[in-house]
Amino acid sequence: MAQQYRVPTLLSLLLLLCTSLPSAFSSPNHRRLTPRERILRDGALLADRSHSVIFKKSASSVDSANSGVSEVAADTRRGLTGGGGQRQGSSFAIANGISRGSLIQSLPGPAGDSEIYDFGSDARRYESAKTERFKAPNDGDRSEAPSLTIFCAPKPYPSILDPSDPNPDPQRRALLSWLRLSPPPQIVLFGNDTSFHELARRFPAQISVEPLIDSNFYGVPQFHSMVARAQAATTDISMIINGDIILLNDVMLALQKTHGTFQHWVMTAARWDMPEDFPYSFESQMWGQRGLARGRSHAAMEEEIRGFVRDIGTLHTYGGVDFWAWNNDSPAPLHEGAMPPFSFGRGKYDNWFTHEIVSAGLRNMVDASEAVTAIHVAHSYSHVVESAASKSIGSSSGGGGSGNGNGNGLAGQNFWSTRKKSSWELFANIHLAMTHGSYANQKGTALHVPWKLATCHEPSVHNMCLQQRLRPATCTCESANFVKSSQTDPKLDKTGRKWTCGSVSVDRNSDYTIPTVPPPAAAEAPVGLPHTMEQLLPTIARSVPDGKGGSLQVVTLVAVTAGYAEMLMSFVCRLRSLGLASNLLVAALDEDLYRFAFTQGLPVYYEQVSQGLKGVDSKDCAFGSQCFRQFTKLKSRAVLRVLKAGYSVLWTDVDIVWFTDPLPDLLSYGPGTFPIQSNEPNTTLPGTGIRRINSGFYFARADKKTVDAFEAITAHAATTRLSEQPSFYDILCGVKGENVVEGKEECVWQNGLRTIFLDRVVYANGAAHAFWDEEDVEGTCRRKGCAILHNNWIAGKDAKKQRFVVNSFWHYDLEKRMCMWRWHSSAPQKRVASRIAAMK
Repeated sequence: MAQQYRVPTLLSLLLLLCTSLPSAFSSPNHRRLTPRERILRDGALLADRSHSVIFKKSASSVDSANSGVSEVAADTRRGLTGGGGQRQGSSFAIANGISRGSLIQSLPGPAGDSEIYDFGSDARRYESAKTERFKAPNDGDRSEAPSLTIFCAPKPYPSILDPSDPNPDPQRRALLSWLRLSPPPQIVLFGNDTSFHELARRFPAQISVEPLIDSNFYGVPQFHSMVARAQAATTDISMIINGDIILLNDVMLALQKTHGTFQHWVMTAARWDMPEDFPYSFESQMWGQRGLARGRSHAAMEEEIRGFVRDIGTLHTYGGVDFWAWNNDSPAPLHEGAMPPFSFGRGKYDNWFTHEIVSAGLRNMVDASEAVTAIHVAHSYSHVVESAASKSIGSSSGGGGSGNGNGNGLAGQNFWSTRKKSSWELFANIHLAMTHGSYANQKGTALHVPWKLATCHEPSVHNMCLQQRLRPATCTCESANFVKSSQTDPKLDKTGRKWTCGSVSVDRNSDYTIPTVPPPAAAEAPVGLPHTMEQLLPTIARSVPDGKGGSLQVVTLVAVTAGYAEMLMSFVCRLRSLGLASNLLVAALDEDLYRFAFTQGLPVYYEQVSQGLKGVDSKDCAFGSQCFRQFTKLKSRAVLRVLKAGYSVLWTDVDIVWFTDPLPDLLSYGPGTFPIQSNEPNTTLPGTGIRRINSGFYFARADKKTVDAFEAITAHAATTRLSEQPSFYDILCGVKGENVVEGKEECVWQNGLRTIFLDRVVYANGAAHAFWDEEDVEGTCRRKGCAILHNNWIAGKDAKKQRFVVNSFWHYDLEKRMCMWRWHSSAPQKRVASRIAAMK
């Protein structure tokens, strides 16, 4: 059949003229690579301004490749896509064989010895260096189906795989669809909910639970930590997916096609939005209301579902992104720089991540929306609303990861836009997206992805064809040509004169500045904007027996300035690893620390607001200065405010290493006591020596005796030029120690409050017993029964950090802004490095 040509439009002629003329404004030897050339470094087409390509290989290989190259160059100049009635226009270039046999496979592949040359020595050296940097080892034949691990952060499953449930949970239905994929993937559930462990017990060969993940204080996993954990997987491919996305086996074919084509890649796809009465449940014995008819194959049933979805569903083309998959045998990063700590399922993280992958150009990104059937059944977003108003954390660390970035398809159309400034999690995510990387409004959708995988109507591998978008997202109506209904179908505006394709979310950075000061009393601020002590206390407090038949509400309280932000996070990570972070409360002593901790998802409030020090910059306060002492005196005042609110306080400095939960032992001293650490370094002397109280660790009960004592301590500290620590001893034990009980490690104050000096082995300071001089500090402390070890009796913050690092007590990666969990040791970069070293 004769090939048909389109009459060139004025626009296409202008584009051809622009791309054909040699540059008159820059030297060819110093031309910078375009974004298109960057993303095609893997085996695609580095074209000069005349669309020619040079390959250095054997003569026969060059001859066999050049015939195909000339066809693609000609098609590109004509603005044709070719084959199968596909849409024509300058927005696409076919990687040949996508419908005419695969040019990518006929060209020198990623594992070959070819080099791709650009014109100009500087550009050539640049591309050679980039290619060498991201050249993965040759893992052999990639034609076989790759192994896959699916990572997910679901809500707790309300009823685990109960076929009798007439309204199956969307997450359960999605999980069952993943279990049916072939070849079977591994499935990792982020969190620690009992329902996750029950699923792992029922499906031990496929499902496992990963509780070691960063999360905000509502228990919602943080996306940057999820991605890092997924990158540490040992399977060929990792996928992160929302918990309610149903998958059919076409996703496995798409992954195999992409994995066999590119050496460094990421794949995503827009989902199909379906109504709540979606009739397929994927239970083990049936396929929903329609059932699995006798003799019908699995493939035939999937084909019916696929047809049903494409008949009545809407392709979610311009909103949130619900899954990403990438190959783990590439040393190429997914994007440049570090990802901020987004709360998963709370908006913006998905578009930000997609945009940063595309803009970095370190991997070929593929949009498989037209080849993969990813199904989202409509549901409410009550889990997001409930978390914003929650009064308790619950047991799950995966609460609410099944949402998406923007919009809900068929239900709750305006949910995300109306919640932006009433949910602190959404607010924080938008702030992070607008202040990190190069993301801008409404970038980072499937339409912005440079490669496109679609279903072929001509014979091809897996019946899937790759296309290259030369100008991604130029036309947001693109998908309307291929599906019956899309989120960006063309619509006339109110004037009736202009066609539009989807709405654009307009968020300005200035609208999402993190507030630190509550509005006037007459105005009602949304919960968490800003966080306040009064809002946080009932949310995080831990209920424990009070020893008198009642209960105490206890918080673990710390107070720091921005200079100690990194040490705060290392302390938090330590508590998380012990499972003791759920009742932590952070009092920020300056605005910088508040904003940092807020974006880290910590339960933080700005203490300085209520203490009359607003405007004082802690960064100007040198250690030991009067300004420094003024800030430290805020600590006891913060404790007093919490006590007066009716909550007991386990106070700890952030330079203390915890080994176990100290609260049961501290409670055992009973009412009317004030257990506190001794700072006495000499183990042959009593711990009650003059001013040997260490106010860095103690337990204060919310009772009248303790409140009265703290009133006296804070009043005394306000009259001295010293820090607050000497005031604890002078008030409780007397200036000369006159309140010390002879022969006992305690003092008795005037109202009968007993100050108990804690054992210096169990509650070790930095000098007694010389624990820090041991070769194995943690092993020694655990053998001797330490509950905590204070990193004091050493001068300066940097010296403290060095001591932590040397003894493996530093648990926070500031560059990546996440805890250093045990799975970091198997990160892909390290695996590849060790593999390369072994090859050498």
